[in-house]
Amino acid sequence: MNQLIGFPELDFSTAYLIVDAQGEILDMNEQALSFLQLDGSTDRPEKIDEIFVDLNRESAHKCLSSTDAVYTLRHKQLHELLFQIKSIPLPKEQFLFLFRPLTSWTELFKKNQQQRKELEQFIYSISHDLTAPVRGITTLSQWLVDDFKSLLDEEQQETISLLQEKTKQLNDLIQAILVYSRVGRLSFSPKWIAIKPLLKGVLEKHQEQHPEFSYHLPDHDCKLFIDKRLATQLFEQLISNAITHNTKPSKKIIINFISTDINKIVTLEDNGDGIPPKVIDRVFDIFFKHTKIKHSLGFGLTLANKIMRVSNGDIQIKSEENIGTQVRLSFPIR
Repeated sequence: MNQLIGFPELDFSTAYLIVDAQGEILDMNEQALSFLQLDGSTDRPEKIDEIFVDLNRESAHKCLSSTDAVYTLRHKQLHELLFQIKSIPLPKEQFLFLFRPLTSWTELFKKNQQQRKELEQFIYSISHDLTAPVRGITTLSQWLVDDFKSLLDEEQQETISLLQEKTKQLNDLIQAILVYSRVGRLSFSPKWIAIKPLLKGVLEKHQEQHPEFSYHLPDHDCKLFIDKRLATQLFEQLISNAITHNTKPSKKIIINFISTDINKIVTLEDNGDGIPPKVIDRVFDIFFKHTKIKHSLGFGLTLANKIMRVSNGDIQIKSEENIGTQVRLSFPIR
């Protein structure tokens, strides 16, 4: 980088970007990648306004041309992460952007962890307090049916039935939120467990409820380092989700175990309806649904993703419409 020689502002700890007059990024050093938490090969942004939220075309040009000013800008994704910026002109209408963080990632992480903990506690408290009234409505509506059924006409009975159905949906939603808030909030005890017997128990339970459902397990077993309660919830959600989103007359799940030098992998592959490519990136969003199935909460993959994070694992989804979906779970070897 000969064009950088002669700038006393630069030292080995300086993060810099080189941009043109339109704000397009031409180069950045390792310190910049580190400060911005970017992967050098895949995550490089093309324009400076992709990094800093305060920059648009007009303000970027002003910032580039104001060589005597020092600006404070916010990170595009994490608005609380602040950077101090200074611009230095280079030949060929290029600019050197020197910057340093005013907020450390460690400080931001601690703050976000505390905020997340407070939010999860709030969600748990609200959901817990809502459970009793909803159950009360369910009980009262059932009393009406039991005690006055002979006095109710068909329309009134349908109204009460609709009330019970909606109340059940609300209760299921509240219970789902409670389960989600418990994961990561309560203490768990991970240990090595044989996963095949656990999976078989979950699969057989669903097979009793859905005679059209079949499954295949490998002959060999697989041991995972995970809390048993979390493992049960994880596979319960994934298997239930696969069955729910399969409208074919014959439903099937094929499970495989793979061991590598660094991790243990469990794959679950179904022959279901699949996920449209345009929404595949949203499948882990809480309560996101891409179908109109009534009894689906849009919650299974969200909870599975959180369980994998808590277990220091990774979950990946591959899907093809009308063909099926593969869920790939990767667990580290301790």
